[in-house]
Amino acid sequence: MKKAKEISFVPSELWTQVFARLPVRDLLKFRCVCKEWRSIIDSPNFVSLHLTHVKNNCDDCPLLLLGLRTVVSWKWMLRRTDTFRKAIDFPQLKFDPYCIRGYVNGLLLIHQEFYGGEIILCNPSIRKFMQLPPSPVLGSGGRLAYVQVGLGYDGSSNDHRVVVIAYSWHIPDVSVEMFSLNTGCWKSIACGTQHPYFGFQGVQMFVEGAIYWKGRDLRVTYPERKDYQILSFDVVDEMISCIDLPPNADGGDWVDFSLAVLGGSLVILDTFKMQHCIWELDKHGVDVSWIKRYTIDLQGLFKLVCLTKNHKLLFAREDEGVKSYDIKSREIKKLAKTYPRKAYYSDVYVESLVLVKGIAGETM
Repeated sequence: MKKAKEISFVPSELWTQVFARLPVRDLLKFRCVCKEWRSIIDSPNFVSLHLTHVKNNCDDCPLLLLGLRTVVSWKWMLRRTDTFRKAIDFPQLKFDPYCIRGYVNGLLLIHQEFYGGEIILCNPSIRKFMQLPPSPVLGSGGRLAYVQVGLGYDGSSNDHRVVVIAYSWHIPDVSVEMFSLNTGCWKSIACGTQHPYFGFQGVQMFVEGAIYWKGRDLRVTYPERKDYQILSFDVVDEMISCIDLPPNADGGDWVDFSLAVLGGSLVILDTFKMQHCIWELDKHGVDVSWIKRYTIDLQGLFKLVCLTKNHKLLFAREDEGVKSYDIKSREIKKLAKTYPRKAYYSDVYVESLVLVKGIAGETM
């Protein structure tokens, strides 16, 4: 009783500042101490404050989320990017045959591509997920040629949003819908016709209020068609745009590239022979251009695992393990002797409390 009275004398504002500096696993325990603490931790403002604090203090050793595809489920590993050692145990996600489509603020976007188009948001750090209500276009029963989903965040309204871009077989029929986590509802987006009929490849990248995908414009045939382009959707302005790539190193078509975030900007990593060229997207209103920031000698490093905020690249080969490359100092460091063969998804990860309360979710 005495301890309870002592706790009650501490201002809630002080508890808020203390809690914002604690890891998620501790906060989940403190939610069970008393109603006041649960109210603080569950509030949307605190969830946002805690996330901001985590992001501002993860530069020294950001965490890496690895997704391993097994026969019946997904297996997740959270590794330190400075040593590649295990950081936190994650639960398995038995959402087969779902695909990982993106990651933002601790949330994974999971999409069941072929069986009803079900969409799931999952926060592994709090072991909670929620299935979104059916998207009108995906639940209409019509035949769709291509479907892509993306996850973004509007900081001005503290709202996570899911976008669905669906192309029918009748070119150029395109439907765009967006789901708001704050309202729990879908709404249709008027996208017009001045954008490509896009064939998407790979997972998304989210930066500065916009979701980016790579792919090809399927309405244009060779030789007029450019090999690759980038499609973006701004979750605040609700606008679609297409971005051309910079000139390739040999003047020809782009063979392959990876999307990443560096210093708060979208970058692409172009692999050409034994070098990586890192191009940064420079946006000024509607005008966009590319700036070549770095050229890296691969020196036998092949598969890119991730690009961290502290300017380090993680590369992997099954026979040589995992190595880090410091872009600024050009130092190469070996982190691990092996790399999982079935690793399908990787991204820099931050823990969050998103989905801890609000729209009803389920515990894994």
